[in-house]
Amino acid sequence: MDTQRTPLPHPLCTHLCCKRLYMLPEDLEIHVEDLYSAGDDNFWCRLTQTDNGPDGQWVRYERCAPTRGCYVAPPPPGGKA
Repeated sequence: MDTQRTPLPHPLCTHLCCKRLYMLPEDLEIHVEDLYSAGDDNFWCRLTQTDNGPDGQWVRYERCAPTRGCYVAPPPPGGKA
């Protein structure tokens, strides 16, 4: 069975957390389906430790995008900026 996987429209903010991310291997290419599953879509910000970011807005993958002032892009592969 071949299932369609949806690539992420933008990289994950380094401050975005969700339970599913802790269960995925670090070298796995993350897709939208990896972030959401039935009843498992709790997101929080590493900076505030709540479901609101430092700007007071809700934390969700779709909202934690490069257009948001508190967004921090992940380092490039290899760890060098």
